[in-house]
Amino acid sequence: MKYIQTILFLFIGYIAISAQNFHFQEGFATTTPPGWVRNCGTTTSVNRGGFTGANALKFDQVTFGAEKYFETPAVNKAGTLTFYASRNANAVYFDFHVYKVVNGVASLVETISNTTIAKKPDWTEIRVPVNDASDNIKIRIWAEDKGTSTSFVALDDFSFTSDVDSRLLITKSSIVEGQVVFYNLTKELVLNFNKEVEKGTSGILLNSEVLSLNNAVFEGQKVTIPLQLTSTKSVNKSYVLQVPEGAFVEKNNNSVGSSAFTLNFETFRKANVPANYGEIIDIQYSDASPEMCRLDFYYPINATSRTPLLINMHGGGWSHGYKEEQTSFTAFTNMGFAVANVEYRMTPQATAPAAVEDVRCAMQHMLKNATQYNIDPRKIVFQGGSAGAHLALVAGYLQNDRRYDTNCNDYEGEIKVMAVVNKYGPSDMWTIRSVSSAAAWLGSRNNEESFVKSLSPVHMVNDKTPPTYTVHGDSDMTVPRSVSSDVLVPELRKKNVQNQYTIIPGGGHGGFTSAQNTQINNEITAFIQPLIQKVDNSQEPNAVQNPRSGIKPVHCWYADSNIHATSPGMLHIYNLTGEKVDSLFVHNLVNISLDKGVYIARLHTIEGNEFVNKIYIQ
Repeated sequence: MKYIQTILFLFIGYIAISAQNFHFQEGFATTTPPGWVRNCGTTTSVNRGGFTGANALKFDQVTFGAEKYFETPAVNKAGTLTFYASRNANAVYFDFHVYKVVNGVASLVETISNTTIAKKPDWTEIRVPVNDASDNIKIRIWAEDKGTSTSFVALDDFSFTSDVDSRLLITKSSIVEGQVVFYNLTKELVLNFNKEVEKGTSGILLNSEVLSLNNAVFEGQKVTIPLQLTSTKSVNKSYVLQVPEGAFVEKNNNSVGSSAFTLNFETFRKANVPANYGEIIDIQYSDASPEMCRLDFYYPINATSRTPLLINMHGGGWSHGYKEEQTSFTAFTNMGFAVANVEYRMTPQATAPAAVEDVRCAMQHMLKNATQYNIDPRKIVFQGGSAGAHLALVAGYLQNDRRYDTNCNDYEGEIKVMAVVNKYGPSDMWTIRSVSSAAAWLGSRNNEESFVKSLSPVHMVNDKTPPTYTVHGDSDMTVPRSVSSDVLVPELRKKNVQNQYTIIPGGGHGGFTSAQNTQINNEITAFIQPLIQKVDNSQEPNAVQNPRSGIKPVHCWYADSNIHATSPGMLHIYNLTGEKVDSLFVHNLVNISLDKGVYIARLHTIEGNEFVNKIYIQ
């Protein structure tokens, strides 16, 4: 419902409306309403239109100045604050901190993460229970700048009730209504209450299944509940959390039970690999950052020989993005490739060359454990988009140059990359070193020419550079071709490096049409398959035929729950992360007891030979 006071102003400022129980409803115009303090710079015509006013508050890095906040008029008896937020791009870096200011003393009520804010034209409703019966209460909302994006967030349509609820209420949850989360990164749900709380008599439900509170941690007004979420391949999976009345009670006062609470959210879809692919999620490949240095491994479970490996990196300007957002590797899984989908350190956690070091460590981890993962170290392909493509180019072009292998110098074999797939990646870091994302990643060394050029693919090309497939949109304004593909490809051709360069008419920074993506996948397949054939036709390198390893062609056993060995010896069984799970002496037939899954078995025979194979336990 709108309330318009045309005589006084073109918006609703501070209006006491007892019938609706509102302290105020407002929609912003181009000037600051009486009683408000606005230090957020400007307004925007992007507005929700729920209340009066053709504008909304705007927060961006360009105009909001140093203060970055606004403040409401003073009210008495603060109930629930409601407002709406919308961002104009995916790359948004503002967290909003909601404070209540009582007689000049500010205290934090809630923090709104930028990741929970919808992208225009959609708006996210944000409800903040303040529940303070004091007089002279103001609300201050402060925007925390989390990055260097030039995008903005709009806030609009604020309303504030005067009801102070004495019931036990959930005032905040770590997952908010409508949020999409990554199932493997979301290990817990945190609920905040308006009072100290303990477990009540009834349970809570997650998709109609009882969610046990036995392992929940109760800390004053906060409860932390462990979660085990799953996901699907093709679409986001929906979840409904239901907290019935009385599931929680006020501490030392069982007569005050919690109000009912429902939370709808989703898990982001999983990588859409074929049905015959297995997965190992969150393999830690380096100690540099247990949180960031992880990869997901997808592999064909019925492979009869060692598989080629794609090492894939997500984009995001070296500062944001998640491996979980990479959900399709169609061109490569259609060719039977295994996939290592890599997460790496980003700014502001770590500057250059950390991300390159991480990608190199991920590669070394896979090569060192090639037997356990059943991959062919001669058939390694790097791929990435945008900043991920830059990392693919640098890590791939280094090959045996170990200058950025400082955290993982434990693989002693030869490193020979079969190909690199470059999707609109920057290639001349020296030219773009002053661009905000590049400058942030290069850090204090962005004017060291030798260092910056050592991370620039165009300055790394030589006659040993791996074959490179490049694709770029001709309307890409984020990474212009002039500082990327248009300078890299001529250098590849000058050095007679096998390459292919595809320019997508009308294409931007990715976001290609379905037909264009099909074209790109077909071209990648046509580019890679002859390279595989060339490797197959060449002599296997010494690293694979190394007599010390004793690896022979595998044909010695199969498994249901029994292992059949053609020769007696010592059998070692490993899981796919390389951890030994069993060792035993076998003769011809031995029964084993393992959980369902895929394992690597290594048999050392009494004759001194070694046999390696996969075991599938159904």
